[in-house]
Amino acid sequence: MNDEHFDRTYLAGRAELNAQLDRAFTTVRRSVNSSFGAVHRIRFAAPWNKQSRGPGLA
Repeated sequence: MNDEHFDRTYLAGRAELNAQLDRAFTTVRRSVNSSFGAVHRIRFAAPWNKQSRGPGLA
C-alpha cells in the first residue's frame, strides 16, 4: 500500500517536473531564437552593406 502511494506521488512529481522543464526550455528557446532573429536582421539590413546601383538608378 505504501509502495503504491509512493509510486503514484513519485510519478505525479516527475510529470510535473518534466512539464516545468519543458516550459522553461521552451521559454529559453524562444528568447534565443528571437535574439538571433534580431541579430540576423541587423546584420543583413546594415546600411553599410547596401550596394549602390550608381547615380540615377534606383
